[in-house]
Amino acid sequence: MSHNPKKPEEMGVARGVRISGVVVFLVALSIIAGVAACGVGGVRMHRFHAQRVQSEDYQDVAGLHAREDLLLENYSWDESQGKVRIPIERAMELIALRGLPVAKTAEQAPLMTGDQKLVMAVPLTNGFTRTDYELDQAEGVSTARPAKSGQRR
Repeated sequence: MSHNPKKPEEMGVARGVRISGVVVFLVALSIIAGVAACGVGGVRMHRFHAQRVQSEDYQDVAGLHAREDLLLENYSWDESQGKVRIPIERAMELIALRGLPVAKTAEQAPLMTGDQKLVMAVPLTNGFTRTDYELDQAEGVSTARPAKSGQRR
């Protein structure tokens, strides 16, 4: 039995590759990439130079800390919202004296419309439940699975 290889034309493969098409594609691709890079780079450079660069940012941070300290270490009252601020030290003293507020438990929560309080007269079980296997064994029921057709036991 001899092996006859097929010709490239018979297999759907062209013999020669046209280099001019590949060159035109690569040139067009590089021109598009260059124009896109220049356009994006130009926009970024323009925006960068237009922004003001902050040279001494520690003054802004110090001002922020000073405003925070005013809020955290002094009394204040916001009449529009009806809120009073007290210093952190005083708040910690009050919590140490009074303790944290306790949330309502589920029993104290108000019932929804149509709900009734659940009352259980007797426990449902004695706390011990047998498995199905144990119940079957106690009743004398065989727990062996029936053999499928075509299987040996």
